Amino acid sequence: MERAIAYKLPIEYLYRGTFVKSPGDMQPSYVHLFDLQVSRVNIIGTVTEILGTETLSGFILDDGTGQIHARAFDDKRYLLEPVSVGSLVCVIGRMREYNDTLYVQVEVVKTLDTLLWLQLRKKEQESLLKIYNPDNKKLPESSSVVSVRSIPEGASSQSVVVSEELVSDVIEDVSGDDLSAELLRFIDAYDSGTGVTYELIAEKKGIDIQVVEEAVFDLIKGGDVFEVSPGRLKLT
Repeated sequence: MERAIAYKLPIEYLYRGTFVKSPGDMQPSYVHLFDLQVSRVNIIGTVTEILGTETLSGFILDDGTGQIHARAFDDKRYLLEPVSVGSLVCVIGRMREYNDTLYVQVEVVKTLDTLLWLQLRKKEQESLLKIYNPDNKKLPESSSVVSVRSIPEGASSQSVVVSEELVSDVIEDVSGDDLSAELLRFIDAYDSGTGVTYELIAEKKGIDIQVVEEAVFDLIKGGDVFEVSPGRLKLT
């Protein structure tokens, strides 16, 4: 099954859509917005609160347009170890809903070093929204409260100080620099004019899609590649 695009939408927009729960495991649940089925998102924002229970770790993410829960369960809780209150982070994950509350089930989280990335994302969203909503359809009214303050049952809310070392899913024996160079060569070789998809890179290189997304994120930060359209990469 093809990997779903991680849409770079403002948090506010997620509450303007309608959450559609999948009846089974074969198809993902999603937020229906415009003509999009938003099952995955890519959000940059500030961590305003740390949450946790015996079975999950989480935080509240604020991008300036609204707030949303980000949660990791069981063996994925380590992904949130680098995060503390005040951290600027990029979160990639799947849209979920529990007790009428939207949240992001975290797949990737990376800490960022400057608020300039938040400003850059807002500029990026201005361009992407023209692609996501080419007919300039009017946004529906918000279906949920945009400011999230509810805490899961049994959760503790606290400010924490954790290790600054970033935990990432990197394939053994492949350094970040080597992987970046490999991806640049691959994109250059396989781009026929319309860009190269994340899925094609993962398939041809035998790399987990989450590792590809993290490596590409660093390449975009460095100005080496850009998304010519959602999910399609070109060299700068």
